[in-house]
Amino acid sequence: MRNLITLMGKPGAGKDTQCLLLEEREHMSIVMVGGEVRRRSATNKVLAEGQESGALADPEMVNNIVYELLQNTKPDKDIVIDGYPRSIDQSDFLEKACKNLNINFSKIVFLSIPDEEVQKRVSLRGRKDDSREILKKRLDVFNTETRPVIDRYKSKNMLIEVDGLGGVEEIHKRIVKALGVHEDTN
Repeated sequence: MRNLITLMGKPGAGKDTQCLLLEEREHMSIVMVGGEVRRRSATNKVLAEGQESGALADPEMVNNIVYELLQNTKPDKDIVIDGYPRSIDQSDFLEKACKNLNINFSKIVFLSIPDEEVQKRVSLRGRKDDSREILKKRLDVFNTETRPVIDRYKSKNMLIEVDGLGGVEEIHKRIVKALGVHEDTN
């Protein structure tokens, strides 16, 4: 049975970057929920409105995207998913989806960074959903919607908190160590 690890954190925590490194170096399948939602929002008005407001994207649409992406992962590789679930309802959905797809939902890695670092990092990347106003809304949503998810998995002993400060390589080594996987040396 394949394992699923979800990589969570505040906006700008480095979830996408670290997922790509896990795919490349640890040979995991990645499910880039945020990237897929951003891609589809270019042609989907409902998704675009959620993204532009800083609110969570339409939950049913996001759940459908996640299920589709999980179905299309390689059957012989563990999976890492970025920034999902972001609410208790999405958490419930992910647990059911994993059960249906015979995937072991094993761990949550939470990249911990302070709000000041969020603002610094987000100001450097320049995405359209990164304005100061929208970032404030996204942090509010994180604290009200996503924090309970993190607390849920902490109580289930599934949460691994990793210091998200430092360089990309330094953070990646922390994640690999926390997960107990062996980083490729190639």
